[in-house]
Amino acid sequence: MDNASGVNTVDFVLLPEHNLGIERYNSRVDYHTIVEVSKKIWDHADYNRKINALVDLRGCKVSLSVKEVIRLVAFFAKEPRSIRGRSAIIADTPKSVALSALFQSRILLISKTQVVSTPEAGLAFVGADAGLYAEINSTRTIRVVVAPKPVASV
Repeated sequence: MDNASGVNTVDFVLLPEHNLGIERYNSRVDYHTIVEVSKKIWDHADYNRKINALVDLRGCKVSLSVKEVIRLVAFFAKEPRSIRGRSAIIADTPKSVALSALFQSRILLISKTQVVSTPEAGLAFVGADAGLYAEINSTRTIRVVVAPKPVASV
């Protein structure tokens, strides 16, 4: 987490000239954060649903259950703005690899997705130049701050 309040940050950059979007999760990956960041990306002027994506989960705490991964697939399947290009997910822990592989197996009817271990492998899968990963640190990068989902009171 980025701080004690549970705020998550995600950096993304859209490179329409390369038909590519790159997302880097900086703290925790959970259902709420993925949905909120996706909505921000979809609202960006440079987004189009045929863009290819590289999603970097390395170094993050994965706070997703199997049920939430299945809910994410359903969410993306129902959302007309969701990506239809190729996607690569960079994962580096047993849990992130396993949950990403589950996501990959379920999302294939919507988007060709591959779980990889390096940015270079992910960029090769989506057909982009390996040097483009550096763009996640460019001045074009947008940081999305996601507050924790409010807990409903009883």
